[in-house]
Amino acid sequence: MSKLHKSIFMVWIFVLLMTSCQSQSTDPLITSDTLQEVATPDENLSFMTDTTLEILYTNDRCWGVRYENDDNAMINYVSLSNLCKEKLGFPIKFKLVSSAPAGKSSDIALHIQSGLSGDLIFPVNTFTTQDKSDFHWGQEYIRQGLYMDLSPYLERFCPEAILNFERYPQIKDNLIIDGKIYAIYAGVPLMKTAFLKVKNDLLRETGVDINSINSVDALYEFMDGLYHGNEPDSSFRKIFVAIDTLLDYAVTSSGYYRFFGYPDIVFDINDESCTPRLIEDTSVIDTFYELFYKFIKNGYFTVESGESNFSDDTDESGQDITLSFWNPDTTKYLVGNTIDEKNNVFQKYSFALMNDFTPVAHLFNTFIHIMVPVTSTQPEKALIFMQWLMTDKDAADILTFGSQLLNMNHYRFAEDGQTIIPEKRNTIYAFYNLVGNFSEKPFLYGKHDIIHEYKERSYQVIYPHLIKKIDSDNELHAKFADTVNTASIRAQSDKRRSYLEKALGEIIQNPYTDRNINRIKNGIADAVNAEEFKEMITEAIYKVFD
Repeated sequence: MSKLHKSIFMVWIFVLLMTSCQSQSTDPLITSDTLQEVATPDENLSFMTDTTLEILYTNDRCWGVRYENDDNAMINYVSLSNLCKEKLGFPIKFKLVSSAPAGKSSDIALHIQSGLSGDLIFPVNTFTTQDKSDFHWGQEYIRQGLYMDLSPYLERFCPEAILNFERYPQIKDNLIIDGKIYAIYAGVPLMKTAFLKVKNDLLRETGVDINSINSVDALYEFMDGLYHGNEPDSSFRKIFVAIDTLLDYAVTSSGYYRFFGYPDIVFDINDESCTPRLIEDTSVIDTFYELFYKFIKNGYFTVESGESNFSDDTDESGQDITLSFWNPDTTKYLVGNTIDEKNNVFQKYSFALMNDFTPVAHLFNTFIHIMVPVTSTQPEKALIFMQWLMTDKDAADILTFGSQLLNMNHYRFAEDGQTIIPEKRNTIYAFYNLVGNFSEKPFLYGKHDIIHEYKERSYQVIYPHLIKKIDSDNELHAKFADTVNTASIRAQSDKRRSYLEKALGEIIQNPYTDRNINRIKNGIADAVNAEEFKEMITEAIYKVFD
């Protein structure tokens, strides 16, 4: 057996172990009805040549946390190719596809229709709806036969993709059409998760483990233990929070999700008809009071309008406690303030996700589809590569932290020789939407990288019906922009939003104001003609699906 085939055989053994574990497991997330034959040492592996595997893409900055030109992201492709050749026996090539004139058509579709080569497609997680060059998914693309049916291959070549269908059952309808699997999902979605950041000095003084402050009620008990119902003597001692964060808490706790960009409009989580509801017609404001008035009454909050932005918390005068949203971009931002392994925000603060906030996939296209073009001559190899990319520990290091290549390094090691310290220019989490394989290496002394917990939380993520429907076809994104995301609708929503934020901000600043729940609801409704606005937004949403 050649060295290449020995290497490939080891991969097959791994696949066999994965599928065997799958058949024996009692974990409800790991189930499969049938197991096909797996490779044996005598199997013909002639398809596993050393021919380069080509990965087609139209924009590589939309696979996770975005990066700048100076971050030298291209060295990750070299590193992954070298590692793939070492472990699987063949290199990979990332091939930029650009065919359509002036964004009139899909670059990927034109590339495949022209019969050009390619073995995998890595699409973007966002695109400009007026420019169709990044479009890649929908009934039109399936009817044209652009993508292979992967059903015959997945059990044997990429069982991890099957596991992901069980971990994220809500995505099946968009990827499996008429019983055929036209795409796999390998990533972790962008989602809203509530996040607490507390100064380590404060935790040491109180003897409290931050992981015990994992709910609104636990946070109140912590504050009440510190201040006993009295307002802290400095805003730095209060909980820094955005009104938007508190409102989102109330929305999800009430069984709704918010209409992105329109905070005054919500949808029932269980409503498949996607009927919009004005926030004043729901229990959201009531829930806001139930959750947070006890904080407000005691002066435990200091707020800003809109979504919170982290200040430079490497300064000793930074906030004691911050309640905000966390996603991988948050860590990327905080890493930018890292001076060294002993003087950075991660040394001064502890971080934890809140257990009582329901994670919501609140943006379009956060579940990236990975397809095999019908023109590929090596689909088996493409899926073996994906199995490796989704599970290999060395590949995880590159996907998570970037590369060290020649004099271009995305990270360095601390004095212990093990702990990752990101450099100022890095590509941390640049692939997380595309491939959710994260490094196990200790990160900034191993205490503050919560990406693994984030991934576990993502298995319970709410995939809102409205977003799921629009994600089913890229053309619906364009219709949505034309019919819903219009200047007239946004202008009226902005007036309502302005009133809502002002009213809630006034209550937080003065809990004894004469504004009450009913006055706030009436004030939102009176900001514009509520009935006309509701009719306008309802009609616009229904037009998207006409």
